[in-house]
Amino acid sequence: MAFCSQCGTSLNENAVFCYKCGVRIKVQDVLTPPNSAQTIGNSESVRREEFYGTVYKCPNCGGRIDSYQTHCDLCGYEVRGVSKSTVSELAAQLDRIESLRPRKKKGRRLGTQLEETDLRKINLIRSFGIPNTKEALLDFAVLAASNIDYADYAKYGESSISEAWVSSLRQSYEKSRIIGEGSTENAAIKRLVEESEKKIRKEKRKSWLSILATMGVVCGILAVILIIDGVARVVQGEQYDINMAENHLERVLYEIEDDMVNGEYEAARNKAYTLTFDKELSQEKAEYWEQKQKLVLEQIDRAERRDA
Repeated sequence: MAFCSQCGTSLNENAVFCYKCGVRIKVQDVLTPPNSAQTIGNSESVRREEFYGTVYKCPNCGGRIDSYQTHCDLCGYEVRGVSKSTVSELAAQLDRIESLRPRKKKGRRLGTQLEETDLRKINLIRSFGIPNTKEALLDFAVLAASNIDYADYAKYGESSISEAWVSSLRQSYEKSRIIGEGSTENAAIKRLVEESEKKIRKEKRKSWLSILATMGVVCGILAVILIIDGVARVVQGEQYDINMAENHLERVLYEIEDDMVNGEYEAARNKAYTLTFDKELSQEKAEYWEQKQKLVLEQIDRAERRDA
């Protein structure tokens, strides 16, 4: 295995330049492990440079590799292993956020504290950089697809965390089209996107079916009530209408009593004028409520004079 004589980085087979620091690879470096006596010996003879951040160079020709490149512009060499494991980094950060989730104590509601952890996860997922290599893109897409909770779409119609993962999955597919459309990785990510969207549509249909089923139950209950009411009308005939009218007038009497207790005599008097019964339903009931109305009006007048 080859090692860089300047920084000790392990090199790809037949590499001409170190992709980490850019130094030209010597023949003896192929069999010389890093930090050996040959590399530590004369330190002043080795040229060293300081950089802000990391500068990657093509291991084949030494040309500079930008962060979004997967092939060298000078020689066409495909760069592998330049980026660190994006998937592992994202998973580790999500685990750290989850470890800070407040635990719900028995008999205590934490309110919005339970939602804060999920909000931090959503912000991380949406802001995390999409990988730049085909292999890392596929790993990232698999991670996103495996974290989508499709059951939430059936319960609530959407899930904020799942929506963030779906958005990242779609972004990874768009980037895979740019850097390697038609490749094996691009085809695999496309299948993941199609399968996830198919599952989401299926779960959303369940949500609508659940809503329709609930509406059907409510309508069924209302229909039963109307049927029972109709049957009662048929069975009781005019007596049903008489009972309903009297129940209404009794409720008005209770309201009048409350108004008199509160000293609202004008409101009580206005309600007393409505204590009339339909003569077509019952002449006897009409005469009764006519007398009842007179007595109530007299009671209101006496109470008002007493309080004046």
